[in-house]
Amino acid sequence: LTSAIRLTEAQILAYLAGIRCPSLLLRADPAPPYFTDELMQRRRAVVPQLEDLRIKGSHHLHLEDPVPVAAAIGAFRARQVG
Repeated sequence: LTSAIRLTEAQILAYLAGIRCPSLLLRADPAPPYFTDELMQRRRAVVPQLEDLRIKGSHHLHLEDPVPVAAAIGAFRARQVG
């Protein structure tokens, strides 16, 4: 089922702009057609400390192959802790 809550693009950008901590964005490669490069660039630009990583897979890449997802999260956390 689709989500009962639909945000406008302005609302999404406002939420993202409020993120004030190091953040990791894991994205499927290839990207789903509904996430255009322009859309993702606009959204990434408003998160100040965003690391963007693409991993082979589809929208549910964390379910398809959790090993590279877990490795990316572990490496990100290690860089944050120090």
